[in-house]
Amino acid sequence: MTGNVDDLLRGAGERWRSTQPPPPQPDPGRWLGPARPARRRWAPVLATTAATLVAVAAVAVLTTRTRDTGDEDRTGNVSTATAQSPPDLVVRDGMRVRASGTVLAVPGQPVRFCAPATSTAPAGADLPACVHGVVVTGVDLGALAQPVERAGARIGSATLTGTLRSGVLAVTGQAPPEPAATAGSPAVPCPAPAGGWTATGPFDGRAVQTYVVENADRFRNPWVGRADGGAEVLVVEVVRGDAGAARTDLRRRYSGNLCVVSSPGRLSLAEQAATLDRVQPVVLDLLRDPATGVYALGGAENVIVAMVVLTPDLYDRLAAIGLTADDLSPWLRPVR
Repeated sequence: MTGNVDDLLRGAGERWRSTQPPPPQPDPGRWLGPARPARRRWAPVLATTAATLVAVAAVAVLTTRTRDTGDEDRTGNVSTATAQSPPDLVVRDGMRVRASGTVLAVPGQPVRFCAPATSTAPAGADLPACVHGVVVTGVDLGALAQPVERAGARIGSATLTGTLRSGVLAVTGQAPPEPAATAGSPAVPCPAPAGGWTATGPFDGRAVQTYVVENADRFRNPWVGRADGGAEVLVVEVVRGDAGAARTDLRRRYSGNLCVVSSPGRLSLAEQAATLDRVQPVVLDLLRDPATGVYALGGAENVIVAMVVLTPDLYDRLAAIGLTADDLSPWLRPVR
């Protein structure tokens, strides 16, 4: 059986994303047009080497719920969600771990288990790059899902469980890859105005974006939600100040579907930029060194650093710049 290698790798990335927190709300940049003002974006950071392009696979955002205030100005309210600390993700030598990913078996080379870091092989290469992953032993190549044969190599996907020792994963259990999850547009956290949301659009939101950036200590980045019936709504979260007054100011600048919510306790654009400025130099150094296994930096509510495995040394380096377990997303995780 043969298939498309790019589809296989893409599917592995989707399966990994299915184990991560929900994706961020859509950026309304597509509403803003080419003339939108320059701004700091809380966006994935790409790391490039001569042979590989590593892209962010996932980011996180806290879940919120809606409270219908019934106010005439139709301003909603988003509760402050509490992040749940994940179990200990640090992997020490000799521990059992598990992950879903791509297996790459090239004749004459050790078999590798590849993390879902989007990688592009050099031009003209017959096989995909597998920069971020581990050497693996004990894999049943005949049982891989979506097997592909190319240039004498065998490529497929699986969920592998085993013991990680000195950077080599000795497989003790093999299963089909975890299914990918699908995510739709986030719900609008405001009640519909009298007469319902307007079905036409999208609208030009550049004036809103300008206002938000000029008041970065009060707002989060606007995002687009989908209301009942399919209407798209521009959502603006206010972390400081009165949401009703902010809505009045924003309505003067924007005539389309607008939802303004109070989000006390969440990070403002200014706070997100300050956090990124603090951690980015260290994480970029890690991204440039494939030996660290770090392959992504992104975030919506907080910084998210993705890596092959969270070793004690790597944890110490990341903790030193103020990152916690909630900010770390290792691919290989301990089996308790």
